[in-house]
Amino acid sequence: MRGRGREVLSIILVILAATFLLSMPIHYGKSQESEAVLYIDPPSIIDESLQPPATFTVYVKVANVADLYGFEFKVRWNNTLLECIDHELSPPETWTSVFTAKDDVVQDEGYYWASVVALAGEPFSGDCALASLTFQVIGTGMCPIEIFYDILGDTAGNPIDHTVQNGFFSNQKIVVPTLRVDPAYVEAYPGDTFEVKVNIEDVEDMGGFDFKLLWNATILECIGVNITLPPTWNITEETALVNANVTDNEIGQYHVSVIYLPPAEPFTGSQTLVTLTFKAWEPGTTLLELEDVTIVDSLENPISVNEEEGTVTVLARPPIIPCRLYVEPASIIAPEMKPSSMFTVNITVANVTDLYRYEFKLGFNKELLNAIGIRVNPYQNETNFTPIFLIDNSQGYLWVNVTFNPPATPITTTEPFALITITFQVTGYGSSVLDLYDTELIDRDGQPIPHETSDGYVQIAAPDVAILDVIPDSTKVAKGQILNVTVIASNEGEVAVSFNVTLYYDEIVIDTIRVYDLPPHESTALTFQWNTADVPKGQHTLKAEAEILPYEENVDNNYLVDGTVEVVLPDIAILDVYPSNPSAYPGWVLEVYVVVSNEGESPASFNVTLYYNETKISTLRVVSLPPHQNLTLTFNWDTTGLEHCCNYTLKAEAEILPYEENIENNFFTDGIVKMKIMGDVNGDGTVNLLDLIIAGSSIDATPESPEWNPDADLNQDLKINLLDLLIISANYGASCSQ
Repeated sequence: MRGRGREVLSIILVILAATFLLSMPIHYGKSQESEAVLYIDPPSIIDESLQPPATFTVYVKVANVADLYGFEFKVRWNNTLLECIDHELSPPETWTSVFTAKDDVVQDEGYYWASVVALAGEPFSGDCALASLTFQVIGTGMCPIEIFYDILGDTAGNPIDHTVQNGFFSNQKIVVPTLRVDPAYVEAYPGDTFEVKVNIEDVEDMGGFDFKLLWNATILECIGVNITLPPTWNITEETALVNANVTDNEIGQYHVSVIYLPPAEPFTGSQTLVTLTFKAWEPGTTLLELEDVTIVDSLENPISVNEEEGTVTVLARPPIIPCRLYVEPASIIAPEMKPSSMFTVNITVANVTDLYRYEFKLGFNKELLNAIGIRVNPYQNETNFTPIFLIDNSQGYLWVNVTFNPPATPITTTEPFALITITFQVTGYGSSVLDLYDTELIDRDGQPIPHETSDGYVQIAAPDVAILDVIPDSTKVAKGQILNVTVIASNEGEVAVSFNVTLYYDEIVIDTIRVYDLPPHESTALTFQWNTADVPKGQHTLKAEAEILPYEENVDNNYLVDGTVEVVLPDIAILDVYPSNPSAYPGWVLEVYVVVSNEGESPASFNVTLYYNETKISTLRVVSLPPHQNLTLTFNWDTTGLEHCCNYTLKAEAEILPYEENIENNFFTDGIVKMKIMGDVNGDGTVNLLDLIIAGSSIDATPESPEWNPDADLNQDLKINLLDLLIISANYGASCSQ
């Protein structure tokens, strides 16, 4: 329903042009096979921009004509709107000679007369222009460009049947009336009332109106309607007839219908027709929608109108912000303050209207604070007021009364404003509520202003850091090892603090760690790494110390001596070395067992190396052997390449650890291994029948058999059989004496 004006304008102009064109007469002559047309081209010129002194040209043309040998026509126009300033005849080109009887423009009467007959040449058949007319616009309006007299003749002097199509001109600015809801947009809150008007604008010859206005009935209620009659109708009560003036809040609709009655005159212009008063109920958005709109002229013909509706948004009402009187800042916790320090607080008001007098008392801890000053802060530099103050530090309270005097301007502000500034001096340590009580806010009419109050809080507390625990990972550590020590530091105060923590053994500094911004009443675990390389053997006392902060009163808990750590020296020993068999054959792999012991007081890691005579066999690593515990290591000795008929001495050596003082037990020599001739089972130095007999007595034996003899398992396949006897036979007769 919105924005119909442009569309309506176009429709009106088209209808007008068509009306002019179709209302012109159609001329008929003799019947021919095809009918000719005499017409104005272009058929219509509708252009608001063609205002004086613009010009345009039209042509008088013929189409579908046959055997044309002469023509005559008259074209007329509105001579108050258009002036023909130029014209030109253009007979068909097939006519080689013509007689022009008429070629006249009669501007006073607003017409052009043309009459031409061929004297020589061929008759014309087809389409062509016969004349052109150039007009200058001298006014505003609309008119036909009309062929009102015409003859087309053939070579025999007979009229040629044809039709006529006229032209149309308009530079008329047609204003389409608008029925408008005003204002187009309304915002309201539940409970608000507001007015909406329905206006008619730019109407001509209005004789009556009828329309409905619709809305969402859950959002709005219409609580009043006032019809405003146009001034030309409002002569007597009998000059207008109200057919409908009905409000239906159940469905959200208002219907109005009014027509004028003579002797009233139809209305031209702009006018408020109806004023409606609404009350907003529920939040939401609703259209104010125009429906079934009918505007009629004085003859009760419909007038096309543009309709512009409205919109109403009912907003949820924001919460009411109460007036507040409060201590600002709400809390002061200042470890930097101490006795003799001073600070200020404000008594602040917000969301107050028309404040003309105020009064309050403020209580405080008399053991902690002294009130030493009260200052009024004039609102907008007001000077017309009377302040009264009372400070009683012995009782721990103060009283303030400020009254405005004419012509003072009352205080109205939504933003916070500090009415009073109070200065306190600190007299001790502790905390205090700044208790705001017995408050009164009075407006200029002497009426109390409802308000809320909020107290303040002050804490004058010295910082307090503490060491809660010192925890070494072990109470014994081998000299030279790194020992982790955990120190638990705590902030016992009321504000975040940063401080250093230092760890000592005896009175010697181990390291210092910085603690940053530790929140109040929280602790942190600090890990120190103690390198004991330069620490003497023996018992040492651990102590942690937290830095004493400025203004810190309780320093006893800044230190903690907790626990001792014994620094011990390592002592590794070889207790035994023995082979799995005291004799062997060259090429055998012989197991050798070395028993090691940690004689020290802390776990130890070290290397153990096995030798035969002075030749290294291999090295094994012992990892974290607990103190006072033994471990048996198994070495595999490959005897390939050794000489038979020789004895070899086994020796084991444990790595000497840093700071180890007793190193004599790191070495152990024990165990003789005899290397026999292959096949000398009994080890008498000769391979003979006795060896065969001994091996034969253990034939088919395995290590699980009672008859097992490892010296008879010559090929070490863990079974005594024919293969072993063959080895003996192969070396039969061999002797060490050889």
